[in-house]
Amino acid sequence: MNGVLILSKRLKTVYPPFDDKGFKLFIESRLGELSFNERSYLISEAIEKFLPDDFESTAQILLDSLPEPRSTELKELGAFMILPLSNFISRKGLNNFDTSINALFQMTLRCSAEFDIRHFIAKYPLETMKRLEILARNSDPAARRLATEGSRPRLPWGMRLHRFVLDPTPVLRILEILKDDPSLDVRRSVANNLNDISKDNPDLVLETLTRWKINATPEREWVINHSLRTLFKKGHKASLELQGFPPDINVALEDLSLSKNEIDFGEALNLSFNLINNGNSDAQLMVDFGIHFKKANGSNQLKVFKLSKRVLKPGETIKFSKKISVVPITTRVYYPGEHIVDVRVNGNLLGSVSFLLHPFQS
Repeated sequence: MNGVLILSKRLKTVYPPFDDKGFKLFIESRLGELSFNERSYLISEAIEKFLPDDFESTAQILLDSLPEPRSTELKELGAFMILPLSNFISRKGLNNFDTSINALFQMTLRCSAEFDIRHFIAKYPLETMKRLEILARNSDPAARRLATEGSRPRLPWGMRLHRFVLDPTPVLRILEILKDDPSLDVRRSVANNLNDISKDNPDLVLETLTRWKINATPEREWVINHSLRTLFKKGHKASLELQGFPPDINVALEDLSLSKNEIDFGEALNLSFNLINNGNSDAQLMVDFGIHFKKANGSNQLKVFKLSKRVLKPGETIKFSKKISVVPITTRVYYPGEHIVDVRVNGNLLGSVSFLLHPFQS
């Protein structure tokens, strides 16, 4: 509640008629066991309830209440407390384009408005993308990051931009501007955006990154590699070859094994194997392993994990080992049955083994 108290005080300072006690009580009485997103939405609802009905007036009050970017006051408030403000803008300001876009710009300087700008991209695609192209040249990295993170076609936990899933050309214009950005956060966002695009338009991403390879700096090479991670896991051979991992290699897999054939939930086992270069030249290897997790309906779903990038000299053998734990995580539900583990090198499936996960004991 500390952030709510500080926000309430700031709103009262810039708008004296504000019922700060009612605002705090409205929020406090409903917080309960709400998730982070639910709490953010609750505060957004409280802003709507306790500030003027006129959107333009409330938007200005919110802007006047903002601490300076990167200030001590912002740190005390908690940057996450800006999220309910930007949520209010996207919920109530869709018919007030200029006011809303300007408000989201100010808010993103304090805490990213990447989720809320997407509602304006969906309703005003041309106008909003023009604004984002301008932001891509802004001196503040937070503004530049909004341009690329906000336009991601498949931003996790954000609304999907189906228009850009089908045709990401407008997004690529922004990424072209930012591919050599001095900020790592912005470059990471560029790579994440391209990784999104690669899920639906792999050839377009490959064409773009092939151009970017020309005279690429080490920083841009990092962007290229990070952009291709989904295609790498899919064994997309042209992508692997672009980064120096040719699919045609004379490498053999030997002694593939698991330390256990059967395990209980909560236990771990070790995967081990050898790779041997039977060719006459160095082999540049991207080594991955996949686990075919059992699903509720009895089928299996593949998840590929990165293991290592190595250079294997002619005749050389390298031993690999990896611990696999079957423990509770929030992003996966385990089901009993056979789980297949395979080894992949430069997109080639070289071999597999399996283990049995016992039914859970209640």
